[in-house]
Amino acid sequence: ATCERCPSGKCEPKPWASSQACTAYADGLHCLVGSSTAPCPSGQSCWTENSQRFYLYPATSPCADQTCEKCPAGACERPAAGEACTTHSDGIHCIVGTSGATCPSGQSCVDASGERYYALAAPADCADLSCAPQAGEDWVEASGPWQGRPSQATYISCMTRSIAWEDQGMVHISSAGALSCQANCTQAGYRYFGMQCPTGLTATCTCGNDLGGEFKDAKFCEGTGDLPEKPSGSCPGPFTAGGYRFGDHEIVSVYLTQVLIMPVLSHDHSSDQASGGSGRYFNFNLPDALAPAIDNDVAIHVTQCRNGQKIWSGQVKLWNNVDGGSVGNAHGRQNPLDGSNVGDWHTGDVVTTARTCEAKLWTFEKGTDNWYYIRAHWKDVSEAYLSAMQDGTVTFTSQDDGSGRQRWLIEEDLQSDWHSIKVVGGTDSGKTYLSASADGSSVELQSADDGSGRQRWAISNL
Repeated sequence: ATCERCPSGKCEPKPWASSQACTAYADGLHCLVGSSTAPCPSGQSCWTENSQRFYLYPATSPCADQTCEKCPAGACERPAAGEACTTHSDGIHCIVGTSGATCPSGQSCVDASGERYYALAAPADCADLSCAPQAGEDWVEASGPWQGRPSQATYISCMTRSIAWEDQGMVHISSAGALSCQANCTQAGYRYFGMQCPTGLTATCTCGNDLGGEFKDAKFCEGTGDLPEKPSGSCPGPFTAGGYRFGDHEIVSVYLTQVLIMPVLSHDHSSDQASGGSGRYFNFNLPDALAPAIDNDVAIHVTQCRNGQKIWSGQVKLWNNVDGGSVGNAHGRQNPLDGSNVGDWHTGDVVTTARTCEAKLWTFEKGTDNWYYIRAHWKDVSEAYLSAMQDGTVTFTSQDDGSGRQRWLIEEDLQSDWHSIKVVGGTDSGKTYLSASADGSSVELQSADDGSGRQRWAISNL
């Protein structure tokens, strides 16, 4: 569990602004209060080690801040925002939405007073145990127990509401509420989700596929922007919670519903070439969901992965052109400019909006028979599945048209560690094997394995 268990200070080795777990030593938790001259909390016995001051606390202690969210799905009923979850005779009531809302798997829900909830046995520990951000992560100063906690979705911007956006009901002002909004908008097929008009315990969840509103500074989604047209008493907040911004009157905080994955295709930007170096900038293919944000000069938080390992995370600035790069249709760099360096990026790196490097570029989804769909997670959902045309050209699509051209047979060579990938049907005679071009820049269908290796594919964890 990575929640903070020390009532004062921070548990060791959890430094100030880290989300590592508290270490339980043989004698308990070592709670760090500061430098060797820091005052010892009342009632504690402190010692100094390596110029730092600690006190001992039981390792079995619950999260110190019991106003946290305790419900693993939904949000607990509270007397008011920022106060501890209310405990009823049957436990903590975890509200998942209005009456009739989907009940979380494994729970038994009850409809009462226009809301649907399930009961969680009390006492309960904090459900979301990440209490502090990793260095460089996108987070907002939220009050109370959520101060400093990073959001789990990628923040795009704050904007005035677009008329094309659709409301999806009310969600609680908490990380669980924001994640519920994300899930609803994802299921409905939208690219973006957001919240607006926070009032007491809830805010409006809204979804859209466009960024047609006027972009605003983040302060307008945090309750500190000047909105002269805002009616007195409307949307009083709280405006931030769980690392999320909850908007304001006719102001929406915009987040991505999906994780984006963007392979680095080249790193030979024109300014790097002029300086004799490379890798300050990276080139990639721009996902559709980011194009409107780039047009509005937005920087986003990403994770940089190399060989499956996290290299760096932080803000990147993106542009909708290659500017000298040899492969790709867009380019980017670390933000700000004075924080970027030659050599930051390598061709083959992966840029993702996920917080870790666990997301895969490709996955194989088992079909109803002995075939698979091949999904590219670095493509927009509108064209995420590998597909063939009748003449053997390979492209992407969003759906199975029943022709067999979106269905793939994966045949393993039992004497080696490679696979053949064949289209099920719907193509001209001889257009069967998925094959790479000689320079590796494209794929097409060929009639047979020619022994070159270009029709042989390394696949792990099928």
